[in-house]
Amino acid sequence: MNFFIGLYLIETLRNRQVNREIIDK
Repeated sequence: MNFFIGLYLIETLRNRQVNREIIDK
């Protein structure tokens, strides 16, 4: 379970970074 939670957190962090880059552009 912890493994899946970790993957979920990593994906959310990646999505946040991508969204910030798109907003900046």
